[in-house]
Amino acid sequence: MRSTRHDEPDMPSEPTQDTPNTAPTEQPWRVPRETTPVWESELLLSIGLVIGLLQLPGLIDDAVLVALPRFGEALQPMLIFGFLYSKTAIYALVTTFVVHLLLRGFWVAVLGTRAVFPNGVDWNAVRAGRLATEVARRHATPLGEVAERCDNAASVIFAFGFVLFGVTLTILTITLASTAGGIAIAILVPGLNPMDVGFALMGLLFVPFLLAQAIDRFLPGWVPAGGRLEVVLRPILATGNRVMSWPVIGPLMMTIMTRMGRRRGVIVVLLTLYGLIGIVAVEMLAMRGRLDIDGYRHFGRNGGVRIVDPRHYADQRLSDAHRHSGWPFVQSDIVRDPYVRLFIPYVARRLNPAFEERCPDATVPAARDPESEAARRSALLACVGTIFAPTLNGEAIDGLRFDFATDPASGQGGFVAYLPAATLAPGRHELTLRVPALSTDPPASADDDGLYRIPFWR
Repeated sequence: MRSTRHDEPDMPSEPTQDTPNTAPTEQPWRVPRETTPVWESELLLSIGLVIGLLQLPGLIDDAVLVALPRFGEALQPMLIFGFLYSKTAIYALVTTFVVHLLLRGFWVAVLGTRAVFPNGVDWNAVRAGRLATEVARRHATPLGEVAERCDNAASVIFAFGFVLFGVTLTILTITLASTAGGIAIAILVPGLNPMDVGFALMGLLFVPFLLAQAIDRFLPGWVPAGGRLEVVLRPILATGNRVMSWPVIGPLMMTIMTRMGRRRGVIVVLLTLYGLIGIVAVEMLAMRGRLDIDGYRHFGRNGGVRIVDPRHYADQRLSDAHRHSGWPFVQSDIVRDPYVRLFIPYVARRLNPAFEERCPDATVPAARDPESEAARRSALLACVGTIFAPTLNGEAIDGLRFDFATDPASGQGGFVAYLPAATLAPGRHELTLRVPALSTDPPASADDDGLYRIPFWR
């Protein structure tokens, strides 16, 4: 990239590597005229954006953890796609700006070295054989050329980051809009799958656009100027370009792609984009406890017998992931209080179908008169005991009553019940609850018996 400024006098070309060590003929401490004119703005923006953007992934994680129990089954796809693509967009910016800063730092190092040693390598001081020195001189790139290459690469990468961000943001917007449309149509037409309808809506947008592009490119004889097919294809192409933010992203993306080579540009964009999506997908699986990448191959985890899991104890739910977990919990693994306080978070995607299947009479809208509403709530709370079927040391708990409650640490709504503990013998006790199953649950592991097991000690 060459500067178009003309306010500096022409400077002699840089000495070659073969120039003897004489006095420099230019001012090497000045930034070369060939430098991209916006390098200072790039550097300031990269520093500010990297520092600011590094805060966003954690905020997105927190928002998803808060929303996960509250979103029902129908809204789960929007939450998943929102997390996947929004975090991918942030990672695209962070990654490219970090690379940009590294390149700019190397560029500064090259310019500084060139200022101190303007004549480059002193080949007379090289302690090597004749052949090795000859090969090294042939492959040595002048510092001025290295600086120019770093300068150009940094500017392209800076722009490439915004291209990736724009493409990901466009995909996110289209996906969320299609998914929301699918959910709305599925609500109006019972029996339809919201995800299938959402993908069909995306197909209605992309298929005509891609088909129009294919006809225009590969069958030009079918599209004579001013013909009927042109009249049909033109609005399809215009709509597709507008929907995919082409007026904003397109010029920047196509400039980079056509200068890099279209095939190479497409490969770089796709590999980077899907690589980042893969990283975020792995993060999501790890966040939901469905991925183990450590070496604890013989260690029990994720529920099952003989496990003391921090998610089951209020005083151990310290991380954000544990605090917003949908697992039932008691106050501590060692209970010194006269009652064991059992709290069951309301995980909408599991409990809504369970309530509607097991207790349809209790899921009617709220009644207006106090007596009917009290009866409806009592029936709903009794249904909680039916769904989770709590037992203590393998025996049913008589007289257990649930009430609506809110966990003060996480703000989760749920149900609370108190079990008398004063009469329990000293030692280990185990409270078990049934896990409301979903058809979309992954296959159960060998030690997963479909129960929440909460051991505690008196």
